[in-house]
Amino acid sequence: MHFDNELADKLVGKYILIGITYFDSNGEIESIQQLHGIVKNALQEKGILIALKGVHQDEIWNMPPDTSSISVAEPGIYNRRRGSGLVFCVSCV
Repeated sequence: MHFDNELADKLVGKYILIGITYFDSNGEIESIQQLHGIVKNALQEKGILIALKGVHQDEIWNMPPDTSSISVAEPGIYNRRRGSGLVFCVSCV
């Protein structure tokens, strides 16, 4: 894992779109989950804490302390997989 403190500092308060793919023991895709919300804090020793929105409103999710797969998303409207809604993004990572 890689944790970039400079990037982590910029994440706090930003809207984040998250895609998680789960694999079985044979390397086949088992399931895909999509989440989105506001980054509350990002600390190497605690991970990246996110206040979820949408169908997971008011839940908290803690990502591992790894910034290597985080990139800036262009502002726009993102259609979530399987018809589970739209995410309107002005300032996303």
